[in-house]
Amino acid sequence: MKNLLKDKFFRSHEHSSPFYGNTRHIYCEHSTIEFNPRSDSMNNYKSHYGHLQKLRILAYAEDEHAQTILVHSVDSNDSHCSMNKYPHVTISVSNIKPYTAVYSNNLWNRLTDDGIVEITMDEYDKPQSITIEDHTNEWHGKLNGMEN
Repeated sequence: MKNLLKDKFFRSHEHSSPFYGNTRHIYCEHSTIEFNPRSDSMNNYKSHYGHLQKLRILAYAEDEHAQTILVHSVDSNDSHCSMNKYPHVTISVSNIKPYTAVYSNNLWNRLTDDGIVEITMDEYDKPQSITIEDHTNEWHGKLNGMEN
């Protein structure tokens, strides 16, 4: 998956480009189900270890600090869906605080909070489809500042 996503979505930019020797911050290989889960959560996930998960790409977003894709689990049930409000795969981040991998969550929050995108949720309250303002295919602009 990493090479496919990297080839398809990674775009070099000043802080997360291999041309700047920063290749360790190009992720592309996972979608976090739950960050730092408790042991009881881990027990719930054990039956899913080693299983393939089909993900449908809903949208791509980037700014000067990160690149990320919003994903939807295909043929899944809620027992192993991501705990993130906006399940995603982080493509790359600048890794300059506060722009670490968790920033992908913030980017999707900012896009929805600013009304740039409208996300329709599925029965598990996870993104199922996305519409960009004015029903265009792309949006280019400046988001409001990030709250720390």
